[in-house]
Amino acid sequence: YWPNLFMASTFDAAEFAIIGAAAFSAGVTRAISTAIIVFELTGQHHLHMPMSIAILAAYFVANRFTKVQARTRHTT
Repeated sequence: YWPNLFMASTFDAAEFAIIGAAAFSAGVTRAISTAIIVFELTGQHHLHMPMSIAILAAYFVANRFTKVQARTRHTT
């Protein structure tokens, strides 16, 4: 089966939803502290690394888009 060649995952759909919710909250609020609450609420220690990567990616992408929009808004 071809997806297993790239990345074998043992996560459930609910765990992907938790990771996505943490990343969404970090991206929308542009604050990592709100997403850290998800760490405390879930209590699932095996999700810390994937959730950290998703949170940091969403945080930096959201900040990048915000800065680009602010720069273009002031120049016009």
